[in-house]
Amino acid sequence: MIDEEAAAVVRRIFQSVLAGETIASIAKALRAKKIPIPSEHWKRTGEPVRAAKYADPYAWSATTIGYILKRPEYTGRKVLGKTVCEKYKTKSTRKTAPEEQHVFEGAIPAIVDGETWRTVQKIRETVRRAPKRQNAPNRLTGFLYCADCGSKLTHRYNLVQGKWIEAAILAVIQRVSRYVRHNEKEFTERVREASDQNQEKTVKECKQKISKAQKRHKELDRLVKKLYEGNATGKIPDKHFTRLLAEYDEEQTGLETSIAEWQRQIENWNADRLKTDQFIRLVKRYTDFSELTTPTLNEFIEKVIVHEGEGRGNDRRQREE
Repeated sequence: MIDEEAAAVVRRIFQSVLAGETIASIAKALRAKKIPIPSEHWKRTGEPVRAAKYADPYAWSATTIGYILKRPEYTGRKVLGKTVCEKYKTKSTRKTAPEEQHVFEGAIPAIVDGETWRTVQKIRETVRRAPKRQNAPNRLTGFLYCADCGSKLTHRYNLVQGKWIEAAILAVIQRVSRYVRHNEKEFTERVREASDQNQEKTVKECKQKISKAQKRHKELDRLVKKLYEGNATGKIPDKHFTRLLAEYDEEQTGLETSIAEWQRQIENWNADRLKTDQFIRLVKRYTDFSELTTPTLNEFIEKVIVHEGEGRGNDRRQREE
């Protein structure tokens, strides 16, 4: 059951991130409004308090807010098996990979919608620092990418093109939103067709790479086991044992990183197939596109690709996607 008093605070925190507020400013605002921290709220409602003793019932911290923002349960998703006990005697545990967890969509009431939650995760992935003489980070931070190398562009305080980029973004949102409102069915068909054609081959390749990497990972497990046995019986000297073990460990770590990245690409493709419907709902939710607000920017824009400028002076042009 939803605790409406606490849920209102959760929604406020998520909306504040969408509006471009920093975690520090959100914590400051909650303290100023005398909103109790979770432990104090539980205490007042008679629930067991899990936190240690605290002196200030309104002392919101970045850690607490960050924990709230990353919890998938607020979207109605119940996740079990986040950790697993590997050795019952020592009770040592490890965090599980996403594919090992058990996810139950809609198992509990949702407090925030899935698209808002995903947008907030995307915002949180980008480090945002306020430039000198400014109180907040530039809101285009994390959106602009170089067309040549694919890297994120850095922000300069005296950059004058910012207003032109924002005007271009707003024009695109207005144009596409108008098209969606009047051609919803055609829009859906065109986006899905383009997405399927571009991604199916990539997903197939990712699955093949994952299968091959997992096979090699298991093979390395067997090699490590034989390595320990050989060292224990004296067949493999300590010097060779240490070197080989380090090499196997490094290779396994690299495989795990690659598998996680390929899995993320597959998940993103599956998510992209749902984004068409989500985008249509988003367009219908907004009624005013007269200005580019920070929530509009965060909810509508995935990335902006900036190409090299051409020409000089008044004739200089720079293409953006």
